[in-house]
Amino acid sequence: MNGEAKLASTLIIKRKANKWYAIFAFELKPRVMKPQSIISFDINENTVAVGKINLPSTAGKVADWNRQYLTPQLYMIRTDFGKLARRYGKIRNAIIERLKPHFILPSGNYVNVTNTREFRKRVRKLRERGRKLGRVRHVANELTKTPAIIITEELGERPQDEMIWRKQG
Repeated sequence: MNGEAKLASTLIIKRKANKWYAIFAFELKPRVMKPQSIISFDINENTVAVGKINLPSTAGKVADWNRQYLTPQLYMIRTDFGKLARRYGKIRNAIIERLKPHFILPSGNYVNVTNTREFRKRVRKLRERGRKLGRVRHVANELTKTPAIIITEELGERPQDEMIWRKQG
């Protein structure tokens, strides 16, 4: 590991199904690099728009005021979170409709199917959270390929609810 990691003092040994596992904890020394660009991004439902300005070329050309070096490189990364959410919504509704006949009460009403073990068992196999996390990691990986200053904005905990409320109000 080129001296970037050293073994920490903790070592955990586990036994599971007649197999022994040793878990080693390492302390990593972070790499320190100077920022080479400034990245700003806008996250929407289906895309992430990224603007990137290269610092070394910009700093050298500011005195000359050459517009070609100051124009940010713009590109988009498709995430399709909206498409993914609609797809999983349809699948969850289909599972609910399939399970409803099994959870009817004598009064003719239905038990809340989403709280049942059978529903959770089927939904768990969809791997929805893992797919969302994979797309988020893809975007994060693309944004951090070169050391850069990343400009962010404080959106709060549930920005989508605020946007809907502003639109209705």
